[in-house]
Parts: sequence; C-alpha cells; structure tokens
Amino acid sequence: MKYGLLLASTLALNACSPPAPRSAEELVKRMSDRLAAAQTFSFSTQEQHQRLRAKGVVDVAFSREFLVRRPAAIAFKQAGGERGAASGAYDGKALSLVWTDQKAWARVKMPATLDASLDRMAQRFNTPLPVGDLLYSSAYEGLITPHTKGRYVGREKVGDVECDHATFTHERVDWELWVAVRGDPTPCRIKITTKSPRGPLTSDVSFTSWDLSADAPAEAFETRIPEGFERIMVAAYDAPAEAGAPAEGAK
Repeated sequence: MKYGLLLASTLALNACSPPAPRSAEELVKRMSDRLAAAQTFSFSTQEQHQRLRAKGVVDVAFSREFLVRRPAAIAFKQAGGERGAASGAYDGKALSLVWTDQKAWARVKMPATLDASLDRMAQRFNTPLPVGDLLYSSAYEGLITPHTKGRYVGREKVGDVECDHATFTHERVDWELWVAVRGDPTPCRIKITTKSPRGPLTSDVSFTSWDLSADAPAEAFETRIPEGFERIMVAAYDAPAEAGAPAEGAK
C-alpha cells in the first residue's frame, strides 16, 4: 500500500506539471503570447549589469518596479545603481525621468506607442532596456530572428520557482531565458551577453511579483517634478546604422 500511495502521488505531481516545450523557440512563444494577452501588468526586477567606463568594466546593481498599460504607457521606479533613486514614466506622448538624489529631471518627446518608443530609446538615445523586449506587443518577434539559434536546456529552479531554461546564440548577442513552469509562463530570469570588439558585457535580470491584471490608472503614468529640481536637456542623435540599430535577438 505504501508504494501504491507513492506511485499515485508521483503520477499526480506529474499530471500537474505542464509538458516541457518541444524547442527553445516554443518556450519563448508561450511566454510571449501570455504577455501579449495582458493589457496591463506589473513586475519587479533585481538587476546586475556590467558597464564599460573609462577605467574599465564596472558592476552595477539595482532594483526596479514596472507598471505597463498597453499600448502606450509605462512607469518605473528604481533603487540603487550609479545615480541612486530614480523614476520614469511614458504616457504616449513623452518619456519623463526624475533622478531623486541628483535633484534633476529630463523629458523627451516619444512616438504614440510603446513599441515605437522602445525602438526610439535604443536607436536615438542609446538607452536600450535589458527588459525592453518583454515589453513589446510581441516579445517573440523582438527576441527571435532567422539568425538566432536556440536550445532547450531543461528544468531548473530560479529561487523557489521551477522554470524551463533555454539558451540562444546570435552573432552579436548571446542570451539565456528561464520561464515559470506552473501558472502563467512569465519570465523568472534573463541573462544577456552583448559581444563587442572591446569585450563582452553581461546583464543578469531576475523577475518577481508578476501581476498580469495590474491596476493601471492614468495618474500612475503622470510625472510630478519636485520643486527646485534642475532640468537636463537631452538631445537625440543619428547613430551609424550598424552601431545604432538594436541587436537582433535581444535588443
């Protein structure tokens, strides 16, 4: 009887686990479709980034909280990092940024959709978001290209969450993705290694607190500039096509 109960428990556990994806691309498609179906969502990140500075590569760590309302609104708050506490919001017209510790702020006009604004940030302001591909209306189209080669690795834990793990290679960017096995297939971690003549740089982002029906009122995307803060003027630039265009496969 003891072994019968053990077998029954094992079968019940396996029945609760969704089947593993047949390929790395299928894993990304599963995640992308679920995120695309969410008209509002929120999540938090813990981020580790390598940044190239005059004295070499430095490690930067910070955390952020994101709130998204499709098709044209995003707000975030940041703690830590090189400039300390910061926040920002895009309302379908402009992107506003506030650096609390520096008592400074900036605002730039943006296109009318989040997709177009993410492209503009990467191409014209040299500020691609490591999580940016997940915010597009189709994360799959942003991450997977004809030149991206993927491999499904297996199931691993990120913290306490069981995840499907896949790796991808590209001429300019290598990356790894971990997606929750149970419940909504939300990303738990993404690790991106950007290749350049001066050496690789890595961004490692862990995700928590996903809410795919988050409350997102219009006022959440309004930016109030504290009195006495200095405005920093930001100018777009025309980068060379090869250097300025987002890298295919994890922009």
